[in-house]
Amino acid sequence: MNKPYETGRAFELEVAALARDLGFDVLGQLRLGARVWGAPRRIDLSLGYPGRPFLGIECKFQGSRGSIEEKCIATLVDMDTWPIDGIMTWTGGGYSLHFREWLMKQPNAVHFDNLPEWLESWKADEQPK
Repeated sequence: MNKPYETGRAFELEVAALARDLGFDVLGQLRLGARVWGAPRRIDLSLGYPGRPFLGIECKFQGSRGSIEEKCIATLVDMDTWPIDGIMTWTGGGYSLHFREWLMKQPNAVHFDNLPEWLESWKADEQPK
């Protein structure tokens, strides 16, 4: 699924379409209080599924080198304060090799190629990998 996106919003729409295809209700952005530094917190997508709590998803796409790595770290730290379950899904060629390897080890960071399997496990109330 390593597909080029022109914007982070296009990636977010692709994640939303995937979630709908898997049977989730995509509720769009959700405001969840404040970030760890006090700014209002809005997450990219919130998903509903019968019998499961809401799931928040932050979508991070980076096509070329930039500040995405710092943004990912801030997102993962902020996720610890969310009142709902959450993950960050990511893709793009702008991540350094070392950071990609680090992200692959983070339990709340799911590469887009692995997102369908992760969401199916979450739906089934299994411990996602």
